[in-house]
Amino acid sequence: MKPQNTMNEDWKYLIVLDACRYDCFKQVYKKFVDGALERRQSPAKWTLEWLSKTFVGTYKDIHYISPVPFCNSKGEVCKRKSIFYDAVCFNAKNHFGMVHDLWDKPYWNPTFNTVLPCTVSDFAKQETRSHPDRRFVIHYFQPHFPYPHFRFRCRERRKRVDYVSSLSSMVRTAIPNIVHLVFGTKMLWYLAYTFGIKPTTPMEETWRMTGRDDEAIREMYKKNLVLVLSYVSELIGNLPPGRIVITSDHGELLGERNCWGHGPLKPSIPELTTVPWLEVFR
Repeated sequence: MKPQNTMNEDWKYLIVLDACRYDCFKQVYKKFVDGALERRQSPAKWTLEWLSKTFVGTYKDIHYISPVPFCNSKGEVCKRKSIFYDAVCFNAKNHFGMVHDLWDKPYWNPTFNTVLPCTVSDFAKQETRSHPDRRFVIHYFQPHFPYPHFRFRCRERRKRVDYVSSLSSMVRTAIPNIVHLVFGTKMLWYLAYTFGIKPTTPMEETWRMTGRDDEAIREMYKKNLVLVLSYVSELIGNLPPGRIVITSDHGELLGERNCWGHGPLKPSIPELTTVPWLEVFR
């Protein structure tokens, strides 16, 4: 499999679908866009790592339309090393000519706790017309959870809770991490559900709302992908001339090795780093 090599490729518009798996993309993309599809190896397993490994230089000709706070115009974002993550920092101001903070007000949708794809598309149309001489990274939050089409609205994000509150802080952190690494995400979800602990992610909450049905989550993910591709298709028809590529920062786990979402990130699971690379025909 070829490496992603994003900055060594020729493109004017790079459309990034957050957490998009290659296999799911391959199943549905032809309904929305025509192009030459390749399977590529992302250098990362989550967004901040992808940003730091992909954009290592300074690209003053690039405007980044960002629905994720990892890439922002405010300053550096860092994550400390843990058993799940390597230490990584990224300061978008040092790499791009301009960063548009769609993750902030008024673009963030508090009802669905995400930046909706219609918001990204509308903003991208305006900016690409206003700056036809620039390259653009147009980052969509979907198919990453939460799932705006779901009949139940996911509640606001909560601070991650400790699963065993009576133990010391260090042990409370270590136990869920070890359980997650050894037994997978579902074991954590079952333990939290059994002991009446509130869910800590929209994916976990969706799992409970659908009756703890694994297949229901997979269907929600696929519907999120279809949702965002419908807006991507419409955007492509409105972009000024230039080569368009659709790709992703990383994949998503949908039950592989009993893991869901982005983790545990060690050891690496192929579905978490295998992403689409589609050169669009128009």
